[in-house]
Amino acid sequence: MLTCPGCGSNLTYDIDKGRLFCAYCHSVFEPADKRLRQKMASEQEMIDAKVFTCPQCGGEMYTTDVDATAYCSYCGASNVLQSRVEGIDAPQKIIPFSVTKNQCIETFNKLARGTLYAPREFRGAPGEGKLRPLYVPYRIFNLSLDGNTTIYGKRTELDGAYRCSSDCRIDCKVDADFKDLAYDASSAFDDTLAEQIAPFDFKAAQDFDSVYLAGAYANIPDVDEETYHKKALEYAAQKSIDALDKKDTFASTDLMDYPDGSSLTDHLPVKKDTSCIALLPVWFMSFRRGKRVAYAAVNGKSGKVYSDIPISLPAFWIGSLVTALPIFVLLNMFITLQPKNGLLTACFLALAGAFLYAGSYFSIMRREKHLDDAGYRFGEPENKAASGVRIRRDAVYYIFKAFTIWPYLLILILTAVFAPPVFGLILAAGCAVYCKRKGEGKVTFWSGLLIAAAVVGLIMRILPLVSDLWYYGGTAAVLFIIVIALTRLVHQYNLLSTRPLPLLFKEGRVPDDEGKSGSGGDGGSGKSGIMSGLLILVAGALAMQLLMPFGAKADGAPDGVLYTNDETGYCVVINDQEDLLTEEEESRLLTQMQDLTRYGNAVFVSCSQTEYNETLDYAKNWYYGYFGNRSGTTLMIDMGQRMIALYSAGSNYEAVGREEGYVITDNIYAYASEGDYYGCAESAFRQVRTLLEGGRIARPMKYINNALLALILAVLINYGIISAQAAKRRAGRAKVSGDEGCVPRVKAGRWSTTNTVKTLSFTAICTVIARFIIEAMLESSGGGGSSGGGGGSHGGGGGASGGGGSHRF
Repeated sequence: MLTCPGCGSNLTYDIDKGRLFCAYCHSVFEPADKRLRQKMASEQEMIDAKVFTCPQCGGEMYTTDVDATAYCSYCGASNVLQSRVEGIDAPQKIIPFSVTKNQCIETFNKLARGTLYAPREFRGAPGEGKLRPLYVPYRIFNLSLDGNTTIYGKRTELDGAYRCSSDCRIDCKVDADFKDLAYDASSAFDDTLAEQIAPFDFKAAQDFDSVYLAGAYANIPDVDEETYHKKALEYAAQKSIDALDKKDTFASTDLMDYPDGSSLTDHLPVKKDTSCIALLPVWFMSFRRGKRVAYAAVNGKSGKVYSDIPISLPAFWIGSLVTALPIFVLLNMFITLQPKNGLLTACFLALAGAFLYAGSYFSIMRREKHLDDAGYRFGEPENKAASGVRIRRDAVYYIFKAFTIWPYLLILILTAVFAPPVFGLILAAGCAVYCKRKGEGKVTFWSGLLIAAAVVGLIMRILPLVSDLWYYGGTAAVLFIIVIALTRLVHQYNLLSTRPLPLLFKEGRVPDDEGKSGSGGDGGSGKSGIMSGLLILVAGALAMQLLMPFGAKADGAPDGVLYTNDETGYCVVINDQEDLLTEEEESRLLTQMQDLTRYGNAVFVSCSQTEYNETLDYAKNWYYGYFGNRSGTTLMIDMGQRMIALYSAGSNYEAVGREEGYVITDNIYAYASEGDYYGCAESAFRQVRTLLEGGRIARPMKYINNALLALILAVLINYGIISAQAAKRRAGRAKVSGDEGCVPRVKAGRWSTTNTVKTLSFTAICTVIARFIIEAMLESSGGGGSSGGGGGSHGGGGGASGGGGSHRF
């Protein structure tokens, strides 16, 4: 224990002044004071320190002070810490604190207040008892490379319908000096936390002197040298690979292990390899939250700060509701979703939620099992892991690489355009495969539930259901599941923003789902079958589009012209081919429709056609065949397809457009379902007149759909913001604290191929098929242009410029 030479009281190191201070007699001493040297003459390789152990988590730290606060910095427990006096091996180096406690608090508060939805206890000043000056032991490596080595790789290229895989090697000479590669040597201090506050300035390192421990705590270096020695070698190997000329040596080549299974780190020409222990300064505090704990650390030399910051759930949901209000207004102004499209949107949002949940689950599982903390896992059976050394590519390489997957992108785009339900099911299958991989062979409960809800919704959308209540009910059910799952996702975020109590989760318990899982199919074996079936569907859809008949423009006036407005020239047409209206109903409907001729033609048609799959397409072609693009509105009741359609053209389309057409048919389809065809037509033309006169019509389901959609989008936006903030806090993570400016000198020749294997490539086959589809589309468009204006003679094919909506009844 370091005591005052004058009065015998404890001395404390004053960070701001760089001196030792006695609080009892107010004496001040320089660290190199000879009187202190006499006190410490017996200290050589051992430190006489007091070791404190937390009975709850087992965390240990030591200090040279006699008194210590009964508070555990690792689990946040306010227990009476068990203590013992023992000799601690003295480290070789130390970097003294230069950031004061007040500076540390100011830096942390700035970070916390700039974080959206941070809990109140994080926004306020941290308690004085929680913030501690802590010296963390680091293992410092110094490596020198000088000599020859061999690098093995694999190069893959496409050759027609085949994939050529070549094993190759390259000989090179490496010359480099890596200094001060630092890795924390305490199992209690998380490696990820150490990486967040790195690097440290080793120019300020001094030979160890226990005077700097006065008033501070230190961790015990309980992780052996070999644990981080491999990481130091991987860092040196990665730097050496980065120094090579990628254009000449590594084009389209990936690193491989040596033939005997060893890696590049085992064959580096190491000439010098030394290590020592150094104490590095960290301001450290913890926040206990139930059975979890959040850590905050500040680099005691540079002031770099990192903190685990969860979010306040009430504040998050209030913020989401506030965000939902402007989104709701914008959706009502610009978007009207049909019941089917609303269900489709909900399904895609469910898949997005499953994707996010699986990614969050994977990150939490890694943290719970301490997979990124080699020090914590010290002493566990070592698993053979792949080397972390890889070839780092620039942006140009990845842009070029993206063009190699264009056949898949083309297939997906064509499927989305011509077969949306198939596209949705493919996305669901892909999402299930992704969730299974992230869940280590299983799909978690909530990811599985979201995927299942999306699949059920996509199947419902395919079914020819008459009542929109099915679609609205399905949409509401899917959105409700999404809301619950997003609540769990936010809970997952808080799990990821905190840590398990030390040692309590040593068995690696998996978070959140407690063994519940859905089922997910293996995406590897069925991939070829799915893609082959998709290609057949796309080819069939293209053929149907090319063979789709178009209605020709008719000559003369249509049957059923009952009235013509002498001033505007617009007419009323009631062409009731299916005898849905009585003579009296036709007369009343005619009187109502006459007012519409001030704006355009008013047309009512009943038919039973099977030529078109969509009644709206038939209504468009029918109207264009007789009236071209002149202003007008057509209501068509198709008994063959059991659909109603409202189509407008010309100036009428500006007031009664596509959105309004779907809203009106949504409002009137119930009349047709009950056989009240006059009520259906009367309500439709009454709403059309309201719109043409500048009025507004009721849109109840639009508001319900948009309200739910706005809430979901608001939650996703806020989740994206807090995730981006967390990513920004982690962006400064450095894998090693050391000489970042070291650039190895590496000379290499050319790759020499040792073995080549040629196999049939599914990717190449997809490329050939995709090219065939593109050529067929180009030939089809070229043939249409040379047919002497054939496109202009087709009513719906090229000339019609209006639009509308339709609904099944």
